[in-house]
Amino acid sequence: MPPEANIAMATKRTSRTTKFTTKMTQALTVESEAMAKIPLLKQGRMTARPMQDNGAGCGPRCITANHPKCHITHTSPFNCPRPQTPPQKPTQPPFIATEANQQHLQTWLLKYYRSSTFNTCEQQHLPLMADANAEPVTHHTPIPVPLHWESDVKAGLDHDVSLGVLELVPVPWCHHMVIRAKKNGKPRRTVDFQAFKFHTT
Repeated sequence: MPPEANIAMATKRTSRTTKFTTKMTQALTVESEAMAKIPLLKQGRMTARPMQDNGAGCGPRCITANHPKCHITHTSPFNCPRPQTPPQKPTQPPFIATEANQQHLQTWLLKYYRSSTFNTCEQQHLPLMADANAEPVTHHTPIPVPLHWESDVKAGLDHDVSLGVLELVPVPWCHHMVIRAKKNGKPRRTVDFQAFKFHTT
């Protein structure tokens, strides 16, 4: 009989890699006393990805998530699954929990939680709650961008335009972009939405 999983949970692990940056890893763990004998499952815990040392600073069991990137096409802007709540926890794996089925179990878990726990796509459609009858506000005088940040800021703007987040002028609404420094010295692009916030819920 296949061992029965008692509980499944998503876990996160964070560590500091440098003075200004941190590394976060995610894994899906399935608790089961009967599965502790499987080499894949150390101390009754099964991870949804193989553990390996990648020098990320989290120790020998730290890994980096390798999620497929979303690609924009002319027919469909996004190929990511729509975000959903996690499905009911599985009562038992679809394969017998043996070392030979390790890869099959891993693939099954990644697909089972693809739309929820492992849906880390950054290119998702989000609803905008705004008054349809609001009078648009535009700002045509830009705030200067420091010279040493111009290339990074331009790359970020081009990326947002390709995603459809920003539109080329003329547009009904146009707000000031304000550049601030991150802790690591990189530019952080922020937008002054004060005029728009009066018409949102």
